[in-house]
Amino acid sequence: MVGKLQIVDILLAMCKQPSSQTVLDFESALSYIFGQVSEDHSLAHDGSIMRHSRTKGVSMRGFMSRLTAYALVFAIHAAIVHAGDSKTPSAPKAGFRAEVLGQLDQIEQKIEDLAEAVPAEKYSWRPGEGVRSISEVYVHIAGSNYFFMTFLGFKSPVKMEPNMEKSVTDKGEITKMLKPSFDHVRNAILKLKDKDLERTTEMFGNTVTYRNAIITALAHLHEHLGQSIAYARMNGVVPPWTAAEQAAATKKNSK
Repeated sequence: MVGKLQIVDILLAMCKQPSSQTVLDFESALSYIFGQVSEDHSLAHDGSIMRHSRTKGVSMRGFMSRLTAYALVFAIHAAIVHAGDSKTPSAPKAGFRAEVLGQLDQIEQKIEDLAEAVPAEKYSWRPGEGVRSISEVYVHIAGSNYFFMTFLGFKSPVKMEPNMEKSVTDKGEITKMLKPSFDHVRNAILKLKDKDLERTTEMFGNTVTYRNAIITALAHLHEHLGQSIAYARMNGVVPPWTAAEQAAATKKNSK
């Protein structure tokens, strides 16, 4: 049997991660709320209760209070289960969105691999005065991923401060920012339908289609991927995918 505080813990767990175990815990919580009641009622001719004796469990008043609590918890549980069942739409097999998602996967992998390959002490390097440093480029990429999706009607789930490119300089913190930002772009495109691509939005003072806005976001990523490759090369870092190809070629030639 669970206690009152355990019920709160169970509900919090269900909110965070609905699962078969939390459903079983929920049933235990209901056992506590509902109680075991056995009433022996005698009714008057008009149907009203003349007397009742409690033989086990809680009183009728307690029973009704717990029944109300039961209804409340059941409603919460139903909402949680419904939320847990909602899934991100499956990826399209063909068409514009499928092609964009394919490119997005490749760009993300290269940017994240490159960000990991560059030594932390090189993150402050910049090619010249007034030009973004390595760390600033990666923070800019993450922030822009969230920003571009606002043109498609998707609000940013995180708050990107205006001076974040200057204030966030730690490699570990920066690399952790990248993946969630790419996930946001991916989920936004997945939630769109093909017919949405012809909708229009205001972007940098121009009226463009959603398709155009997505192309602009993708072009922006390609631009900064190229910039990041150049930055890495200037600091003696070979892009990981190139290093892997070179290692494979060397191994093949040595046989």
